[in-house]
Parts: sequence; structure tokens; C-alpha cells
Amino acid sequence: MNEEKKPRRRAAPPSVESRRVLHDVDPLADMTPRERDAVPPLDSPEFDKWSVAAVLEHNRERIENSGVGVLQALNLCLVSRVDPPEWLAQLVLNRLEAFLQFETATLDQAFDVPRITEKTRAAIVDRKRLIWQVSDAIMATLKADPSWEIGQALFEEVGMTLGIGASKCQELYREGVERYGTPDPKDFKRQLRRNIG
Repeated sequence: MNEEKKPRRRAAPPSVESRRVLHDVDPLADMTPRERDAVPPLDSPEFDKWSVAAVLEHNRERIENSGVGVLQALNLCLVSRVDPPEWLAQLVLNRLEAFLQFETATLDQAFDVPRITEKTRAAIVDRKRLIWQVSDAIMATLKADPSWEIGQALFEEVGMTLGIGASKCQELYREGVERYGTPDPKDFKRQLRRNIG
């Protein structure tokens, strides 16, 4: 009997946040020449594994302090087909165990993810989109003119281009860095100083 082979299901592409984290973190930036020599070739599957591990390690503190961060990190591993590091696997297991042992009533509570309505979900999606727009605009402004200081004037400038106030711009910038892993312009400025000096 000739059975048709079912096509293998392709993995879902990484989420926008996961792709941005991979794109915006440069794991090679602070390496010595000897460490760089040990990095696998860019076009190899080993490089993918290495880069995911480097990104997770770079964001480890943020991941450890956020249930959503744990889920995003696990998602990044799964879509990249990379085994999670031991510390991430343990975080996932701890949160699942809290649910399975009835220490939390729901998985929402175990992973500290609030249950939301459709209206609330739409508002969160809009806010996340604006957070990324703020992050992108701040980085573009700094790349165009690195002399900008991270402060009120920068937030006013970026806020004006996006149609929001300076305080709202600053609030979204901070939330993005702390909660969603948007690039921190302070790191970019430090890197610029190192490259210049």
C-alpha cells in the first residue's frame, strides 16, 4: 500500500520581539579577539545555536524576573530549534510545577500573565506597537546624531515625531527596555564611546 507522506509542518517564525532581540543584540561586541575566533561561522547551524544562547544570556536577568520573559525565551528556543539552557528549562519547570502542585490557580498566575479581554488585548497590542516605534525612533535619532543625550530633549524630539508627549515617550521607552527587551539607547551610547575612544 502506497501511503502519501504528509508534508512536515514548518515551525512558526519567531515573534517580532524575538526577531528584534536577535537582531539588536550584538553578542560579538564585547568579545576579545580570541573569543571571536571561537565563534562558529555565520552560515552554519552552530552559529544559530551560539547566537540564541548569547542573546538569552545577555537578557538572563530580565528573563528570570518576568513570567512573560520566560515564555518569550522559551518561544525563541523552540522556533530556533535550539535546546533551552539549563537555567531557562528550570525556570519553566518551576512555574509549571507551581501550577501542577496547586500553588497557583491557573497557568496565567504561574507565569504572571494577566487574563485579558479582547478590548484589553487590542489596547496592549497597540501599546506594544507604540513602544517599538518609540524604540526605533530613539535609535534612529541617536544613529543620525550621536551627540543627543538620553533625556528630556530627546524624548521631546522623538515624542513630537510620533505625536505623543515627552513624558509618555519616556514612559514607553522605559517600559520597552524593562518589559519587552527593546534596545537600551544607553548601551548604544556606551558602545559608541568605546568605538570612538
